[in-house]
Amino acid sequence: MTLFLINFQVFAVEKTYKKNGTTYQLSLHQKLWVSSQCLQKCLALKKPEVTTKTSYSSNPATEFCQKAKGKYLAVTDENGLPEGLCLFSDGSYIKAWDYYQKFKPNK
Repeated sequence: MTLFLINFQVFAVEKTYKKNGTTYQLSLHQKLWVSSQCLQKCLALKKPEVTTKTSYSSNPATEFCQKAKGKYLAVTDENGLPEGLCLFSDGSYIKAWDYYQKFKPNK
């Protein structure tokens, strides 16, 4: 019998965004970009109690974030590329489009 030992390494993938001197650090967690301190339990990973469909009159991720009692914030990465975050009262945050795609109401 031959026994193989395989060494697995977990590489943390992170992104950094800034707005008005504030830095927002996100980590990839279950295919979602969330605040680095939010890898266990936080509002950004909790399904919101949003039952109404978005109107799609504006950015649906922005609208969904606000209906979920989050605050939408436009930020930029280190290359100046824009991104939207959804911030919650517990200090957690998530990329707005990730949040929308994960929890949007059925069409």
